[in-house]
Amino acid sequence: MQCNLNRICVDESHSCHRIQIFSLAAVRPFVVAVVVLVAASLQMQWSWTENIPNAKDADARHSGESLRIIMRTRRIWLLGAIQSLFESAMYIFVFLWTPTLDEQEHPSQAQEHPPLGIIFASFMLAIMLGSALFRRALGRGWVVTRFLRQSLGVGAIALTVACVSSSVSLLLTAFVVYEVSCGMYFPALGTLRSELVPAAHRAAILVRPPPPPPPCCSLLR
Repeated sequence: MQCNLNRICVDESHSCHRIQIFSLAAVRPFVVAVVVLVAASLQMQWSWTENIPNAKDADARHSGESLRIIMRTRRIWLLGAIQSLFESAMYIFVFLWTPTLDEQEHPSQAQEHPPLGIIFASFMLAIMLGSALFRRALGRGWVVTRFLRQSLGVGAIALTVACVSSSVSLLLTAFVVYEVSCGMYFPALGTLRSELVPAAHRAAILVRPPPPPPPCCSLLR
């Protein structure tokens, strides 16, 4: 399913890039995104059959059992901390990759922008590659925790290279590698979460704590 979502993102990115070129309006891709979002919401409303809450999920006793599982399972807390910290870095990346590329490619604040639609499509392909690497590693008997450590390490190295790079090509390469690490991270984290959280309590247990303030602070620069 993740691969299908990424394929849709790639197609939409190419479409939005063409619309931006021919209409000469940078906001048109966002209008297209709103239309796609509304269509997807309607389809989910009519046909979605997964993760539908039932009366048991809202029961106070069931919620109390879920809370006790969280409190006595240290690995759930650690998994939540990993998810919060990694996704905080990911949100900062989402906020800042566009202005960073603009500043590197056009330091004089020129009106032209790099092909953002094509770049975003490349990011989605990189996530698909990371997910494919996870499936290949799992098929070869890799331990999920080892693969998760590898994805975190790759992401840290890619962002470090991006911080010290002054080359647009190297910066873009580091961004693509970071997106590969995101594609590796999400299925590994989901697999660990399914192993740690009992199936009967997954709808009531939110593993991820709120992200720390850095993503919001990054918007103040």
